[in-house]
Amino acid sequence: KTLFIGNSLLQGFTEFGMAASDSEHDYYYLVNNAIAEQNPEHTSLKVSGTQWEGKTTIADQNAWMQNTLAQYLTDDLDLVIVQLGDNVNTDAKKAIFAEGCQNLLRFIRNAVPNARVVWVGAWYQTEDKQRQMIASCNNTGSLFVNIWDLNVSANRSAIGNTYTMADGTVNTITDSGVASHPGDNGMKAIA
Repeated sequence: KTLFIGNSLLQGFTEFGMAASDSEHDYYYLVNNAIAEQNPEHTSLKVSGTQWEGKTTIADQNAWMQNTLAQYLTDDLDLVIVQLGDNVNTDAKKAIFAEGCQNLLRFIRNAVPNARVVWVGAWYQTEDKQRQMIASCNNTGSLFVNIWDLNVSANRSAIGNTYTMADGTVNTITDSGVASHPGDNGMKAIA
């Protein structure tokens, strides 16, 4: 059983990762498929961690972990994939990021000590954030997966690309912020 904790790359279009062409082309779907090929009984959940990214105090981050995340950290988890850090983009958020990363990983590790924990970071990266994520992973026995180098034009979506919702509605990407997210090539590379 896998728990994914992420941001817009995980569920920015509510049903799937922002800028993927549909729900079968985001990294969540692709990772789940790869695991299911090895173990057809695999199940997974996804939780938005954008609120954690948006906090500007350790107390508020800790409250989110206790009040929101804790309920998903069940004994039957084998893998926890944390894909956060992209929205840590203000001085106040950056000031607590190093401590917050360690706290989040320790919280997960304490709740599910037998699960493998992986931090995937980050599409929108800085060297400081990368160092802090790596140090937090090293200090908590977690694995860091660097995706920063995947954020190149061939892996980004583009204005004019379309995406299809589960009900068949087709939408066109018109916003440059949305278009900067990974498209299908980027999602595949992340997976």
